[in-house]
Amino acid sequence: MKVSIKKCLIPAVITLAISGCASTPSIEDTPDCVFPDASTSRAPAWVCDAPVEGVSLSAVGYSKKSNAGSAFMKKIASADARVQLASIFKVRVQNMIKLYAQTTGAADAETVDQVNTSVSKLITNETLVGSRLYRSRVSPTGGLFVLIGLDSV
Repeated sequence: MKVSIKKCLIPAVITLAISGCASTPSIEDTPDCVFPDASTSRAPAWVCDAPVEGVSLSAVGYSKKSNAGSAFMKKIASADARVQLASIFKVRVQNMIKLYAQTTGAADAETVDQVNTSVSKLITNETLVGSRLYRSRVSPTGGLFVLIGLDSV
């Protein structure tokens, strides 16, 4: 039984052409991710903490628009992301709650002013070796989002 090359090759080419037209949505095409500082504008999925291929551990940092320039904004956003990345490894939390009450007047005319404050402070003491900036994106409001991560080993 002799089969011609054309009869085998044509179905293979058609199959490849059809499968080439089909596309699977990538992480970057996620429609429900928006910039947190401009909630109506679509953002790349990594801004919403979606995993990025080739990055084993990552964090997103942010800097508001600054007249100090883009280099300054990049440093601020990178530092913000690195703090978040370091806090994944070890975080010491200090909580402080203050209660304050003050009265004025006397008897039926007495009023009580009460103030409650709660402050949390996160302290990290980790050294990040090999962290680097993978991506950055300016939001519609002029803020800067950066993705800092550690390479997959």
